[in-house]
Amino acid sequence: MCIFVYNKLLITKAFFMIKIKKIPLSKLLKSETRRLLDKVVEIVEKNNPEKYRLQDFHKILVEQQTKVKGVIKPYGKHKNTNDLAQLHQKRLGYASLIVSQVESLRRVNCPKTQRMVEIAKVPTKAYLTNLGRKNRHEVYLQLWAFFEILQKDESIQQREAFATLGLQKYLDDLKDTCYQYDDLHWQRLIDIKERPSIDGVQIRSEAQRILQLFFEQVNIYQKTFKEIDYEPIIIEINRELTRHSKNIKTRVATNKRRARKKAAAAAKLKEEVSKAKDNLKIEPEPKVDDEQETNANTKFDKSATVDPLNIDSSRNTTKSKKKDKKGEKGENIQDKSDKNDAESTGGRRKME
Repeated sequence: MCIFVYNKLLITKAFFMIKIKKIPLSKLLKSETRRLLDKVVEIVEKNNPEKYRLQDFHKILVEQQTKVKGVIKPYGKHKNTNDLAQLHQKRLGYASLIVSQVESLRRVNCPKTQRMVEIAKVPTKAYLTNLGRKNRHEVYLQLWAFFEILQKDESIQQREAFATLGLQKYLDDLKDTCYQYDDLHWQRLIDIKERPSIDGVQIRSEAQRILQLFFEQVNIYQKTFKEIDYEPIIIEINRELTRHSKNIKTRVATNKRRARKKAAAAAKLKEEVSKAKDNLKIEPEPKVDDEQETNANTKFDKSATVDPLNIDSSRNTTKSKKKDKKGEKGENIQDKSDKNDAESTGGRRKME
């Protein structure tokens, strides 16, 4: 009877055995992965890893902890970065000074000076203007192309022009600054190239995978070594996992909310743009009914189209009207002349 009760208690304990909870470790950030790994190592060390048969896994966690710390603390800005920025601004200043000096000397009322200015202006305008709008590599190419042009044998007039205008000192200072910048730049590149490469994403994924294996191992050990009580260490680990789980859920919800706001803003902007386009459209002219349009076209055709026979008949009618008027005028004149003749004849008879 006692054995039966004991076995039943063991079965009940195994059924209600506490386990390490599962969370999506892949969604942890680098800093969160480091904090979780540090906390797990601290919990294991506090609870005596030999007692829980976790000493081998404890060594693996400590090694991974060192790797993750190297990822979290990157190299940062190189020591020569600020010096390079200052030298870059210095060479831009010298180039701008040379350009401004050439432009100012154009106002000197001296034929020789103006002739020298015209000669020096050609390479200055081609290579030293608007360098501030270019990146550093383009500035490097422009400046050294400028000095290569001046070193050619056919550029002796240009070298003499700069020397005559008193700009040789500025050219020397610009060249020295370019040398300083290039030496420091190549030194910086060599230092960065010699740094050991660190794949942060790969090391973070490896740390998360080791943590997951450790959690599974603790669950297995709890079933295997039933005489050891893993509940205290599991409770502490679950408490830490719950905290990180809440951070993951909050971050996911925040990202979804931001995505919805962004989509709503984009849809609103699209709607406003479409409304603005509709307002800018010209309203179409009112359509005319087919019958009205046909009648109008018919009237226009009738008024615009002239029959040549009608033209001839109208001309003949006009001519006949003119002839009738002339005939009436002739008859009136003839009647008047006959009346006058009759009156004159009657007067003669009375006199006789």
